[in-house]
Amino acid sequence: MRLLAYAIAWICAASFCLAAPQPGNRIQNGGITEVEGDKPAQWGTYVAGGDAPLFTVEEAGAREKVLRLEATHEKTRGFWVSPGFPVTPGERLTVSAAMRSALTKGSAMLSIGFRGGDGLAFGIRDLAHLTGTAEWETRAQSVEVPAGAKSGYLTLGVGPGTTGTIWGDDFAVVACPLRISLKESGLKAAEGRVLGFSLEATGDLPEKIRVELRLDGAGKLEERVLETAGKRRFDIAFRTDRVDAIQIAAHVFSPEGLLLAADTLEAPPVMEASLGKASYRNTLFVTKESPRVLEASVTLHAEPAALRGLALRAALLAPDNATPLATHEARVTGNRVPFRLELSRVPNGRYQLQLALVSGGKPVAQAELPFAIREDGPNTVRIDEHLNLVIGGKPFFPHGVYGGAPPEQLPNIKAGGFNTLFAYDSNPEALRKLLDKAQEVGLRVMVSAAVPFAGKLPAEREKLREVVLGLKDHPALLGWYLYDEPDGQGIAPSIIRDLHEAVSEFDPDHPTWVVFDKPDAFHRYAGVSDLFMIDPYPLLATRQPLTKVSDWMETAHAAVKRRQPVIAVPQAFGWDVVANVPKVSYQTPTPEEYRAMAYLALAHDARGLAPYCYHVYTEYDASKKGWPWKLGGYLPDKQPALWGSMTAVAREVNALASALLCADRQPFVEGAIHGIRLRPAGGKETVILVNPGEEPAPIPAGLRRKMRVIIPEGAGAPPETLQRYGVLVMERAG
Repeated sequence: MRLLAYAIAWICAASFCLAAPQPGNRIQNGGITEVEGDKPAQWGTYVAGGDAPLFTVEEAGAREKVLRLEATHEKTRGFWVSPGFPVTPGERLTVSAAMRSALTKGSAMLSIGFRGGDGLAFGIRDLAHLTGTAEWETRAQSVEVPAGAKSGYLTLGVGPGTTGTIWGDDFAVVACPLRISLKESGLKAAEGRVLGFSLEATGDLPEKIRVELRLDGAGKLEERVLETAGKRRFDIAFRTDRVDAIQIAAHVFSPEGLLLAADTLEAPPVMEASLGKASYRNTLFVTKESPRVLEASVTLHAEPAALRGLALRAALLAPDNATPLATHEARVTGNRVPFRLELSRVPNGRYQLQLALVSGGKPVAQAELPFAIREDGPNTVRIDEHLNLVIGGKPFFPHGVYGGAPPEQLPNIKAGGFNTLFAYDSNPEALRKLLDKAQEVGLRVMVSAAVPFAGKLPAEREKLREVVLGLKDHPALLGWYLYDEPDGQGIAPSIIRDLHEAVSEFDPDHPTWVVFDKPDAFHRYAGVSDLFMIDPYPLLATRQPLTKVSDWMETAHAAVKRRQPVIAVPQAFGWDVVANVPKVSYQTPTPEEYRAMAYLALAHDARGLAPYCYHVYTEYDASKKGWPWKLGGYLPDKQPALWGSMTAVAREVNALASALLCADRQPFVEGAIHGIRLRPAGGKETVILVNPGEEPAPIPAGLRRKMRVIIPEGAGAPPETLQRYGVLVMERAG
């Protein structure tokens, strides 16, 4: 899943020579003032498969010379690569560039990457995205240099499926002496809504700094000039009448106009609704027997004094009728206000849910949400209030394999204990044959038929509609895969969100899925799909701790605020089995390592497992244009030991399904032991323990008390120590 991204990173890292930085700006020739022939001095280019874009230097009036990149068709993908610059791990840098775009499809991005002492690039981070047509605009972001970095570089390029032209100028990387954070954003008793910011010095500051804040959708800048006078911390606050969610661009300048720091901050809305059983797509799923009632709540971001005398009003209205079908009013007594709407006389259909925070009959804050009432169909796939998948009204724990498995391989996957195939094929005819076979053997399939439409809406909306309508009613369909690692390929969140909204409109019965691979960008992609997948691969050329899995899981949960299911993609591949590969960037996990990674994800509340990958590449042919990876076969034949570990985990997960689908779940870390307590209603407490470390780890006595081991079978009483990469599943005795 990350073959292309790492090939780009590796070649880009090797494509520049480290040069002495200019004063202040570490990018040599950042203003494109030096040109050799028709190329900027010290800059390089990289073509990431397919045909090369047109790389040129162009005269741009007052800007004089600028970089230009033209993507002539959808298979064009490439980047300008800056001269390298020195970095120190832990330091903060502020990156800025002027950018312009005239794109007909897709998106362009400005990114920063780093390389370590081994020459391998890593830590690639997108700093800015451009879509459509935009005039010259300076984009900036502050970043922290990751551990192990020796140098850095910038890239300006286009993502897959992009056509059009981009320009760039005034590239700069400077030391960032400040960290900006949002400390408060709620209602205050006297001032109304206040946005409070903290600026903390991390380096030397000039005598004065100028702070600029711009709220999304607002043309007016909020500005303050601060005297530093040896201070290391500064607190500033602004009042705003807005009560919705706000994205804030914060920039700090020196007296000479040098950009010192740039951050994008997000303030939640004053009112945040939690719709309980209707949380998934704001839809209440009902049966003929279930009570038709919405039990929900609103969280208020406000100080206690600001809540006095307030009331919450909730009303459900039909789209074409101002008369409420159901209402509720509650006095505000705290920051969480529950409300209840009786819907027994409200038929299935689409509505609007209006929420208002009122004082003395006057609204203080308002919100309007789309709302629907409907029944499950026999093949409806959705997410319940506990973040579990539900199919036809029954909970389902997805555990499958990624890969290009043809129909004849599906019986092997089913026999291995898996219930899902995460298929890469985007051809509707081939997918229908795959779905037919999956139905025959009892598998569900996540299809990639929507992937080719990313960045092509609204122009190809009708084509997408035709594809979705042609597959949406198949009984084996699990959901729609929208994109593979868009955060790692420079695909803007708005592009994925647009695709999600279109697919969801055409098929309200199946959720959307996307996998992400940039933890520092997870928060930017929260909510762009229904399920949030991550693929933490620790077994690189330089092996990383297996706790990369747990670290990414926790970062993902925080990014989605535990409002979306997080699905883990354990590593089940390596390039060490690929002949002639230029660099072995990934190492195949041992059976013990795979088992530990899978259970570590479960211990950190994974709501499904999708190991990558079922197919096995065995040769790399650099002379082959396009895709140089040669398929050698599939895991059962090519890597039977690893496949044996995967199928053992699959069978165990099937046995633990009732526990893994329960509502009462408590992940924990005690010492070196990672675990989760699962308490199914009416069942016995189950506890999963994992030691992801290289050394044996003691199991705290409190975890062992009154427990018996159920995995591995026949182990009896819990041991005092869990071995390296050890996994233990226990059940409450008695």
